[in-house]
Amino acid sequence: MAARRPDGWARLSVGRQDGQAIITVEDNGPGIAPDDLPRIFERFYRAERAARARRMTGAPASASSTAQSAAQPATQPATQPATPGAPRTEGSGLGLAIAQAIARAHGGELTVQSAPGSGTAFTLTLPLSPSAAPPPAPTTAAPRPGA
Repeated sequence: MAARRPDGWARLSVGRQDGQAIITVEDNGPGIAPDDLPRIFERFYRAERAARARRMTGAPASASSTAQSAAQPATQPATQPATPGAPRTEGSGLGLAIAQAIARAHGGELTVQSAPGSGTAFTLTLPLSPSAAPPPAPTTAAPRPGA
């Protein structure tokens, strides 16, 4: 993973604890605004404020900016700027919502810790034992013709 500033870094760590696999991705980027944090796992939410703050301060984007740009209600298509002349915001605001839904479907959880100026850490926990995960949703197959 490439850092976008000379002193930037990103770290991936993997471990296990209490029957759970724990995967953490963290960086020392600009962090996520406290007002955005409770909403970043909502569908179609994108943190435009974080991107706007970077533009105002001239701070470069970092690995955590992906999460930040994925957090403001998408009222415009992702390729169109919300304000004429403003840079466009990439993404639809679905990535984190989908990631959390997948984690929960497997009996796990996706969480975030962040503070402005201190970076961001996303942690995925998943059960190591299949018996700890919820059973899969039942599926019904349509009868085959001639069966």
